[in-house]
Amino acid sequence: MAQQTRFVCRLNELSFSIYFSLLLVTEEQGCRRGSVFLHWVGYPLTDYLYPVLRRHRIHLYGSHSIALWWLLAVIIVVCVHLLGRLGIPRALVRGASGIVAVAGCPLLLLPPCNITNLLLSTTVWMFLYFEVIVVAVCVLLYLSRRWSAKTTLGLLFLGLHSAIWGWMTWGRIALPFWAVYLFLGLCSSVIWAVYVSQDRGTAKAPIVGTSANPF
Repeated sequence: MAQQTRFVCRLNELSFSIYFSLLLVTEEQGCRRGSVFLHWVGYPLTDYLYPVLRRHRIHLYGSHSIALWWLLAVIIVVCVHLLGRLGIPRALVRGASGIVAVAGCPLLLLPPCNITNLLLSTTVWMFLYFEVIVVAVCVLLYLSRRWSAKTTLGLLFLGLHSAIWGWMTWGRIALPFWAVYLFLGLCSSVIWAVYVSQDRGTAKAPIVGTSANPF
């Protein structure tokens, strides 16, 4: 793997881990009260870190969700990197990161989760479901090389996808922080698209000498 492609690969792993952990924490807190998963993830915080901070009179009011988010992001990025070292194909990470990047936020907004309690007509909900399915299929086609769209066209397509969801949520969601989900989703999608494009170019390039370690 070329040095530039390796850097983008690591950047894709990082953005996937940050975004996926945010979606997981949001889904577990919003759709599952008393989440066993978050209790397990937050065990080092509640049993070790927080008592030490309290002894030093440092209080993280309302920051537990953010701490869970970043702790889970660190766990995921380490696991993804270790799986790569163990020989897990890069295609698996590419597929997972692509699907999460384009469909992660919409799936939180769509029923049955509907984390922000959006009130839309049945026709609009059906259109949004259809749009997510189309985008997910395009991701799979792009990964399988059955859709040879150029990077610029792909970025425009991702921009249109983000614009649709930004327009649907603009003014309907009272929490300004929700824009972070849309922004991180767009950034993760762009990084993923660039990574896949560069990785394809590396695969097509002739290899001179010994084969390079894919990780």
